[in-house]
Amino acid sequence: MPNEMNPQEVAKGMLERIDRPYSAHAIALDETEIGLLRRIANGELVKVIRCDHCGHYEELWGGNGYCHRIGNGYLSNPDDYCNHARRKDDNHEAN
Repeated sequence: MPNEMNPQEVAKGMLERIDRPYSAHAIALDETEIGLLRRIANGELVKVIRCDHCGHYEELWGGNGYCHRIGNGYLSNPDDYCNHARRKDDNHEAN
């Protein structure tokens, strides 16, 4: 979508709404939620790449697979993730 906003833009917009408590669009969050929004807005938190979307992952049987990057001999769950992840559709490493 051409008008799609990234998570950092959304978090910044939400923080602006928090700073205007008497606005019609104000939202109420606790300090933990506000802290999380600040970390997202500052780019400190990033989306992970799950094993089933990783180029190192090979699907095997029973819904599990094997990670060729780590090569530890253990099966990986498709919902697992690690810092070696690389999207199947590109060569960008995950942070």
